[in-house]
Amino acid sequence: MPKRHCALLPTEPAGTAESRCHLRELLENLKEEPELVRMVLASAAPWWTQVCKWLRTILCDVRPPLVNTICLKRGVTLTEKRRGIGRLAKYFSITGIRLNDLGFHAGEAKQLCAQIWACETLTSLNLDMCNIPNSMAHIVFRDLPSARKLKRLTLLCSLKTPEGLDRLLGASLGALSSLQKLNVRIVPQEGSRMPALKNVLRRIGACHNMEALTLSSMQIKDDDLLELMQAWVHMRLSRLNLTGNCLSKVSIQHLVNSHSKFSELYLSGNPLGSLGPEYLKPTFPSLRILSLNSTNIGAQGLSVLAQDAHRLLNLEHLKISNNRINREGGPAIVQLLTECNALKRVNLSSNSLGSAVDVQMHSAIACTKLCFINLRHNNLSSQQVDDFIDFACNLLRVQTGEMEYWI
Repeated sequence: MPKRHCALLPTEPAGTAESRCHLRELLENLKEEPELVRMVLASAAPWWTQVCKWLRTILCDVRPPLVNTICLKRGVTLTEKRRGIGRLAKYFSITGIRLNDLGFHAGEAKQLCAQIWACETLTSLNLDMCNIPNSMAHIVFRDLPSARKLKRLTLLCSLKTPEGLDRLLGASLGALSSLQKLNVRIVPQEGSRMPALKNVLRRIGACHNMEALTLSSMQIKDDDLLELMQAWVHMRLSRLNLTGNCLSKVSIQHLVNSHSKFSELYLSGNPLGSLGPEYLKPTFPSLRILSLNSTNIGAQGLSVLAQDAHRLLNLEHLKISNNRINREGGPAIVQLLTECNALKRVNLSSNSLGSAVDVQMHSAIACTKLCFINLRHNNLSSQQVDDFIDFACNLLRVQTGEMEYWI
């Protein structure tokens, strides 16, 4: 941040006329910097008296780039929130808003939403709506398409009475034609997980610009995903997070048949089994991040990955912790480290490698470009730990702080 900005920071309390003048001058000088400010309206006290303190912290302690995000929480009155948004909008292009459980009644929610949707530069929205009444959720969901430039949306909600509300949410999401990144977490309700979930998720297939999709911990099963993939056939997905669902190797086959050029794929916490990696092969050349923690692939599944390691040309980050990989998986790990030339981060924790962490693995690690490796909780002897530490401490990357290791 240029020093000229720091010099303009007011040193007197914000309540005085002189400090307000300094603050106005500061904001005028910063209004052309779109990656500056992250405002958190978390106090019930009039927020304007805290602006100088927040700006000083932001400018001195936080390095850009940042998103211009306003975080709206409980404890601040509607008047204070609306006044705060209005003042910020005079000086900054508000690109992001985080809307948590606010405790407003429906009329207040309507006023606030109208002001939010009026932000012409709004491209990012985070909605945490698990504990709000359906009447307020209806207002937010109904007018959501008004944010026509929205590119990134995170939504946490609970469809306690799904009939009607789920269809409204689905229609609103499908109308966001500019949406590129969507993170949806619909808390499952007993007896209402389907079809309410499908009513919402099928409609996002209309978002043809969608590149990144996160649907974690929603009890999605093989048949559910197959139906959804048919609705999403026109989306150009490159990043998909399905962590913590109920998917098997069958789902992987359907998934890759529809989209075979993923750059990021997060499948941790699904019971894929040892044959799961076999169905991932078509997407190997494009993968940059692959997360298979807790998927029961074992040493056999790891060997499947290693057999095609030469095709994982772009793989930078591999997560295979907690997979019951024993010492028989040692050669596969060495092969992956040797042939995946782009690999930078590997998580092998919570397996049973034991004696597989040997001199041969040390040599393979020494020839990589790794900047992080996790080998914790692998039943290593104290001698193995000491030997690895001695080896790692002699690596130039470790000495210069370019590589981190856990053991």
